[in-house]
Amino acid sequence: MDIDGVVADNRGVMADVGVSRNDELTIRSGGTTRELQALNVSQADLSSGAGPIPVVVLHLSELQAVAGGTDADLADQILVSTDDARLKPHLEQLVPGTTVVSRTGVSSPDLSTSDLSLAVGLTAFVTAIVVGVLFVGTMMGLEVMADRNELAVLAAIGYSSRSRAVLVLTETVTVSLVGSIVGVGLGGLGMVLFNQFATQYFGVESVATFSPFLLLYGVLVALLIGLIAAPYPILVSQRTSVSEVLG
Repeated sequence: MDIDGVVADNRGVMADVGVSRNDELTIRSGGTTRELQALNVSQADLSSGAGPIPVVVLHLSELQAVAGGTDADLADQILVSTDDARLKPHLEQLVPGTTVVSRTGVSSPDLSTSDLSLAVGLTAFVTAIVVGVLFVGTMMGLEVMADRNELAVLAAIGYSSRSRAVLVLTETVTVSLVGSIVGVGLGGLGMVLFNQFATQYFGVESVATFSPFLLLYGVLVALLIGLIAAPYPILVSQRTSVSEVLG
């Protein structure tokens, strides 16, 4: 493509501006004026749930000149959509010195070399642990206080403090694990419904994907939450006095 050329891939673009093939275009932005030529106008199948998508393809240097970004342009990445696994090594050979990354992670492509995704993941992990421990610990503490009669009966018939502590620990971890399984299931269902909505109304497929790794991750985090939250309800259970409760 010529360096002073512009290609419109959607006829709607040229119809809106009243330009056909080989016509001259004058683009002004701020104090910059560029003279371009429409090399081709074609009908492309690019649309979403909201209607056809107008697309204009032009040389990067022309776009930078019009946008005033020739000196410090941050547009240093190109997004390529393909299912061909051979494209990555081809691009690496075609453009030396270019870093080519592919879709990674749970649901989105890794298009950044920063540590932002790692920081967000760690923040979400710590938040889940803190909120989960506070919620499970408080609820199980209230549950143990409501079950003081049952715990007193167990103590009266010979259950040791250790046995009652194991019982409370098991109950706390079980509640945490069941909650995690239900939560992961609802999250997966939400992803499916959201993808269907996005596909139907916006023409975008697979906005979010569900990985089996999430199920394992959720169970492990829930197990950790249950173990950390268990000491509080265990402490509450140990304060139960048989003589005080049973009279």
